[in-house]
Amino acid sequence: MTYQEVVAECRQVFAESAPAWPAGLIRFLDQPPDIHRVFTWVIRCTRRLLETLGEKTPILEQQLALLQLYVRETADVPVIRETLEWLWVLRSPHETAKTAVVQLFGALIRYRDGDPYRHLCCTVSITMLVAHARDRAQALEVVLQEFSAFVTEGTSRA
Repeated sequence: MTYQEVVAECRQVFAESAPAWPAGLIRFLDQPPDIHRVFTWVIRCTRRLLETLGEKTPILEQQLALLQLYVRETADVPVIRETLEWLWVLRSPHETAKTAVVQLFGALIRYRDGDPYRHLCCTVSITMLVAHARDRAQALEVVLQEFSAFVTEGTSRA
């Protein structure tokens, strides 16, 4: 799929209320498979959505920085799992932003384990935050802007 096709597909499945509408974007970034590329974008997009929603906090930023470190340094799955479990109990099920960030640790585990649904797992945080937005269409545009900027930056560096 081309960049334009994957964006059009994303808009279409979003309009159809498909639960994992960003999966095509993640699959696009993962060709060829590249955990760093996928998680760099997912973390970047999550940060931007948190900021857009007014949910950005120092604690969530620390958690995203830790996740980046785990991706960069290829942390062992048991270490990531222990962190996930520890962060999971610190959040309330009513705190969408915290839950969305913690979900990323689980996505990293599934990606590292080669889970056949790893792309779907990587969509959870983004879909949660967009669903939490007052204006979902505007939040979708934030996601697509981040995707466009990320792909353009990657292309200009190649």
